[in-house]
Amino acid sequence: MYNRISKFSVFTILFFFFSCSINTVYCQQEKIFHSLTEAYQNPSNVYNLDLSNSYYLTLPDSFFLFTNLKRLTLVNLHLTRLPESIAKCVNMQSLDLRNNMLSILPECITKLNNLSVLNLNDNKIAIIPETISNLKNLSLMSINDNPFGAFPESILKLTNLKYLYLDSDNIITVPYYICNLINLEVLDLSYNQVNDLPGSFPKLLNLKGFYLINNEFTIFPEEVTKLPNLQSFYINGNKLTSLPETIAKMKTIELLVVANNKITALPDGLFKLKKLNLLFLNDNKLTSIPEAILKLKNLEALYLFNNQLTALPESIIKLKKLKYLGIEGNPELKLSPTQKMFLSTRNNPEYTE
Repeated sequence: MYNRISKFSVFTILFFFFSCSINTVYCQQEKIFHSLTEAYQNPSNVYNLDLSNSYYLTLPDSFFLFTNLKRLTLVNLHLTRLPESIAKCVNMQSLDLRNNMLSILPECITKLNNLSVLNLNDNKIAIIPETISNLKNLSLMSINDNPFGAFPESILKLTNLKYLYLDSDNIITVPYYICNLINLEVLDLSYNQVNDLPGSFPKLLNLKGFYLINNEFTIFPEEVTKLPNLQSFYINGNKLTSLPETIAKMKTIELLVVANNKITALPDGLFKLKKLNLLFLNDNKLTSIPEAILKLKNLEALYLFNNQLTALPESIIKLKKLKYLGIEGNPELKLSPTQKMFLSTRNNPEYTE
């Protein structure tokens, strides 16, 4: 569960939700046009145009005809440029340009002042121009899998951003002024080479979801423990050997993923996270689980597979809300009869892949 595939499934749902919530009426009732020939017959009635996976090598310069266009989807067209006339689509609110060959963010995009959702995943973009700051209504920006080589600092002027995805962008350092993004609720920096966070990071007071999957962290970032509203944190696939006692400060955390590290023991502070309901400890080097696990009263799923466990605490059977307990891949693990009975009544399929 909660691997890269499931993470992007969540993103896909979120992207669709945002695109549709922009204008519920046109998503539910307006026709989606898949052909320019058909769209040109009555361009003022075109609100949603999807030319994805078609055979357009270039796009015509007549997009100015689509005066009411709100959602434009141009996925997997191998585009290297966009027609400047797209800038005339002043009502556009969602633009999806995934899987193309763009090497620079087209300036015409920065003139779409009503744009709320922008997806540039899987292109060849290395630079985001300063004019991106014109997109003052942008709420969701996804620029995964582009060869930036550094954090694109021009986006730090997009102070209304709520969702920012920078997965697999060759980022090494997170800039101090990330704190400018005061409205940010979800930040994804997965599959980069980041190994620390700036001291300003706790100023992201609205951050609820944070992804650091497959980076270079050897020490759990203390800055994360100071985020006052964080609910979900993924730091799986790093190089952690321990968790700090200060993890107890993460009072609002509900989902914690520290799988695929080298953690050998669990701190007492972990068991002070009263709101925690999903805990992923799998694929580490744990040899035991403390009796204090009982304190996690709201825990619904606990992933312990592929560790070095030889026993589980008896208190684990007192976790009334626990629906899934993953223990596979611990060849020396011995369960008591009561634990075996407890396990037989758990493992709800909704928590498994």
